[in-house]
Amino acid sequence: MGMNAVVIAENSRHIPFTEFIRGLESDKWGKRAFAWCDDHLEVWREFEWEGKKYFSWTSTPRIMHTGLFDYESDWDHEKPDASNDVQITFLKILLAVEKLAGGPVYVGNDVICPKLPRENEEHDEEFFFPAELDSILTNWRNVETIEPTDPHLVF
Repeated sequence: MGMNAVVIAENSRHIPFTEFIRGLESDKWGKRAFAWCDDHLEVWREFEWEGKKYFSWTSTPRIMHTGLFDYESDWDHEKPDASNDVQITFLKILLAVEKLAGGPVYVGNDVICPKLPRENEEHDEEFFFPAELDSILTNWRNVETIEPTDPHLVF
């Protein structure tokens, strides 16, 4: 069992959940979020937290293959690593998510960060957001100009 990504995007554009799903399904990169699951409404969940709405990617890829938290490599963490096809694919999906939902986009790992608040209100204080992607990778939106050689994710 590996460590998977946690991806949460604020729905600051206030779009309906079904519009968000349809938008991802029709986006060249966004549709890759559904790579292995036929029930697209189960891959993402909508939730409300402290008066704001969010979308959470519930069936996420392994975070280690994205390289986002690999601080021992020579990669500078200022811009996307063009040699990492998994990272580029992952970031292109997140760019599609941000364009639809508005953002910000939060990214972490499921060992530390929960993907959703617990439904039992007594335990809601345990929920917290992972780091904003902007604080992890300053110029991540530059991914728009990079084409991966072998676009894929590792689940």
